[in-house]
Parts: sequence; C-alpha cells; structure tokens
Amino acid sequence: MLIDARSLTDRTHLKTDLCIIGAGAAGITLARALRHLPVQICVLESGGLGYEPTTQALYEGENVGVGYWPLSAARVRFFGGTTNHWGGVCLPLEVDDFEAREWVADSGWPFTREHLLPWYRRAQSLFDIGPYAYGAEEWLPGHERPLPVDAARVLTEVVQVSAARFGTRYRNELRAADNLRIFLHANVLEIETDAVGTQVSRVRAACLGGPHFTVSARIYVMALGGIENARLLLLSQGANPSGLGNGHDLVGRYFSDHPYLSDVAQLIVPDVGVSTAAYEGERQKGNMRFLCHLKLTPEVRRKERLLSTRLVVQPLHWSRHSPGVRRLSRLREAILVGGTAVDRVARGLIRAMQDLDEVAIAAYHTTHGGRRFRIGAWTETVPNRASRVRLGEQLDAFGQRRVVLDWRIGQQESRSIARTLEIIGAEIGRSGLGRLRLNFDPDTPVEWGTEMTTAPHPGLHHMGTTRMHPDPSRGVVDEHCRVHGIANLFIAGSSVFPTYGHANPTLTIGALALRLADHLKSRLEAQIA
Repeated sequence: MLIDARSLTDRTHLKTDLCIIGAGAAGITLARALRHLPVQICVLESGGLGYEPTTQALYEGENVGVGYWPLSAARVRFFGGTTNHWGGVCLPLEVDDFEAREWVADSGWPFTREHLLPWYRRAQSLFDIGPYAYGAEEWLPGHERPLPVDAARVLTEVVQVSAARFGTRYRNELRAADNLRIFLHANVLEIETDAVGTQVSRVRAACLGGPHFTVSARIYVMALGGIENARLLLLSQGANPSGLGNGHDLVGRYFSDHPYLSDVAQLIVPDVGVSTAAYEGERQKGNMRFLCHLKLTPEVRRKERLLSTRLVVQPLHWSRHSPGVRRLSRLREAILVGGTAVDRVARGLIRAMQDLDEVAIAAYHTTHGGRRFRIGAWTETVPNRASRVRLGEQLDAFGQRRVVLDWRIGQQESRSIARTLEIIGAEIGRSGLGRLRLNFDPDTPVEWGTEMTTAPHPGLHHMGTTRMHPDPSRGVVDEHCRVHGIANLFIAGSSVFPTYGHANPTLTIGALALRLADHLKSRLEAQIA
C-alpha cells in the first residue's frame, strides 16, 4: 500500500522485516522481487507521486570539480526516481569492464560478467525491452547491415531503448502487495547503529513540515543513488564521527559519471552502395526500439591498453543556407551574369572561407554525393580516489549538510577517445567506406573544464561512491553489497560499481538489484524459519 508519511503521528515507531530506503530503479526492483515473501517490507521514499519543488530542493549542493549540471537538476526525487525522466538507454557492461586491467587503476569487480548474466537476462523484462541480445545482426533486417569493417577490430553494438517509468509502470502492482508499505514524503535523516557500529538498530526519518518517526528492521537496504547513498552514510555519525562504513575513508570517494563529447568527429560515406540505414537514428523491431553505435572489440582495447568508449553516430545534412555556401553561390551567379570586380570576389571568398567546413562539405556532396554523420563519444573514466562526494557547510531544510561534488577526470580518458577514433577511422578508410575526420587534435588532450561551456556533458550517471570490493580497505561494500563491518546494512545501485565502462548504468543497476534480492531472500527466510 501507498501511505503519505505526513499522516503519521509524531514520534511514531514502525517495525518491519526489511526496510528499503529509496524508491527508484533499485529500490522498486527489490520491493517487486521480494513482495511474495512472507515478510513485512517497508519502503521509505522522500518524494510523492509527482514533482514537488520543495522536495527536489533537498538535492541542492555545490560543485567544485569538472563542469556539472546543478545538483538539484541532476536527479529526480519522487516515486520512481530518475526513471521518471531518463533516456531509456539499456545495455550491459563489457566483459573486460569486470576485469582487473593493468592500465586501469583500482579496476576489477569481485565477479565476472558471466556470473551476472542470469540477472542481466531477468532485467530485460524489468525494463520492457527485448531479449538479452546486443549484436547488430540479431536486430537489423536483412537489407540493413552493419558497416562492413573487420569485426575482429570494430563492432556495431545495439543499444536497446526502454520506455519504462518505474513510478507508473509498477505503482499498482506494489500498491496491491499485502506485505508492502510504501511511505511517501519520508526523508531518512540518519542510520543509527548499536554502540560499536556493527548492527543497524533503526533509521530516523522526517517529513518536510511534518512528523518525525523511526523505523526498525531486521535488514536495511540503501537505494538512494550514487550521491545520496554516500551522503546518508557520511551524515550517520553516531558510532563514527567520519560516518557509517567509513573506517577507511572510502565513502564518497571514486565518484564518476560518463563524460559525453558530442562532436568529436565527422564520418563521410560516399554514395557507393554502402548501407548506412542502421546508423540513421532510432530503429524499430516490432514494439522494441534500438540504436546502433560503434566500438572497438575487447581484444583491441586490451592490446592498445584503452578505456571502453562507445561512438554515437548521428546523421547530418549539409546546409545550402550556411553563410559560406550562400556567399559562394552569389559570387558564382555574379560572375556568370557579367563578371564582378576583383576586390568583391576576393572579399566574398574570404567571407566564404570563414565557413570553410560547410563549404568543403558542400563541395564534397556536389562532386561525390554521400552521407555525413556527427560522431559523439561516451567513455569510461578511470577510478579516481580523489574524485568524490563530501559534506559541505550549506544546510538543507532539515538542517543537514548538503553535498559538495568534486568530479575529476584525467588525461587517460582523452587519449583513449583519440586512439579509439584513430583506429575506427583507419578501419573505415582501409575498407573503402569513407573517411572519419577528427574535430580535434589527437595529440592535444581534451580540456576537462570547470564550466559547462568548456566541459563534456555528464551523463548524470552517478557511480562509484560506495564501491564494491572484498577487502574493506579497498571497498565500502563486499561482493554481496553488504557494508563492510555492518551485519544488516546493504547498498543497491550504481554507487557500488568498482569500474564504470561506457554503458549507461541502469540495466546493470537492475541486474544487481535482482541479484541482491535473491541474496536477501535466503537471509530473510533463514531468519523467519
């Protein structure tokens, strides 16, 4: 059932078997997966069923690192979380994203992608997308083919697109569950433990302008997102002044996002019978939607010691109305109808050359025909201990410290983007398909600026602040997503990612939440037996 927590009596104490904090992709997945168990489940969600400015303002914070969107605009704080407003891009992490790689500091997951595969397959239906299949041949109709390049070096990858909004998609299903209570407008302020900090005893919560209350449970799961998971641990200082689970100063560290560079290159394909339909926007197969992107094979990435990068191919059309093309057209007409003064020709040419790119592209199309594509790049970032979320001095409406985001990106990322483009461009040229023209100097590192005008666009994929590692000195949670040293506290979501790949994280969030649900099911059944 759905309950407005503002209707509770002040100082109410609730008891349950499982307490899930947060009702986004991870929290709703957990609640759905466990709703048939003979246990009581309580979900605490900060927002209501729709957008509310006062609740959204609780996300405000400060940015001091690489250029970023305002933090209050980087997430969505009501039932369903950021699935209420997302692009729906779904694809799994790469095989080598799970591996320890010599050239990627602090890389490696506690398990392989093969281990996660059963939950990846189950997550497909969770997001209302197609089968677990991400090769172009499995999706494209017979008359549309991937670019005919060497498949040992370059692959066309399918990205599936989900329309699932968890807040509406699963609302009635969760409301009907007899053992499930979802409290809206319930903001968790602190996680309290026993005196030595090894067992959570209860959580303290409150409503904006409303009652305060507490919840005690056998097991607790934090599912608040990559920034707020870390923030709540740092705010929970009852047993440790540095925060809960923070004995090794790791909570909030290794923050990452996916930087997106929207115009790193242009691909020009002549009209020589090469099919490019697969890359010309969103495709449809039945009621399923997908896109085709380009990437290097894992073998090439290993050989070249590169990070994982995905190239987005977007069709462009040259404009007959660009300033340079218009000026050249006027000059041509003037000359043809009777000539024109030399100085006027010179001035016209100079002005046209100020729009050299469009002039060159127009000339290419006039003489050769062909198609033009803008290339964007999503890239993996290197885990960086100094990239972090920490508490600032500004206070929110509850008098709690807001976050300071310090996102940092090094030069390994820009070198990987440049080399990926060089390899794919060389393969396209070698195959006689066209040419890839870089829009930056590959020998000049990308400037990761502090302003949004100079920085890459972040994907708003908050990852890594409570990273997973079996060794408590290297991770906040263990391989089962349990906070090290605390028997009954778990974390769900992309904050547990040790490395990040190029893939949007939501499908992996769903797979990990289903995996965690299976683990918690066995624990809960043992406790109530």
